[in-house]
Amino acid sequence: MTMESPSIQNSTHTPTWLRFIVGRRPMMTLVRISVLVLLSFLAFRFWLIPIRVTGNSMLPSYKNGAINFINKLAYRRQHPQRGDVVGVKMSEQQLMLLKRVLGLPGETVAVANGKVYINGRILDEKYTQGEPPWRVTEFTLQPYEYFVIGDNRTISELHRKDENDIIGKVLF
Repeated sequence: MTMESPSIQNSTHTPTWLRFIVGRRPMMTLVRISVLVLLSFLAFRFWLIPIRVTGNSMLPSYKNGAINFINKLAYRRQHPQRGDVVGVKMSEQQLMLLKRVLGLPGETVAVANGKVYINGRILDEKYTQGEPPWRVTEFTLQPYEYFVIGDNRTISELHRKDENDIIGKVLF
């Protein structure tokens, strides 16, 4: 009568999750883990930026504390479009915030009676919360300048931002 000693090779006694992680050859497991670490590093270094929403300026679309990802490559071949939610570099505060693009380069923007006007026409916005408590006289955006603002108009500040200050587009 012979008795077998249990080992990681014997798949009938090893949990599936452990076989998946370690596999049958530990050296290949080390290679797999190394490749995953390298791919994660490259993705977060050159493609994605994680961002945590701080504050309520993007309510109701994005709640305080929510984590999203910004695609840094989104605007390599195209420019930001009206309605895009983007990560914006705020130089005076050394941080990045989420804002929605409303005005595009060369357009005339005004805010009156709680509405945003682009080239004299009311902008149809279904994603906003509240009406802005301020009034903005008409101004024209320069080339490569965008008008960005949070969705919660009662507390959000408006910004005119250069295209270089737009980091990328929010994925979800």
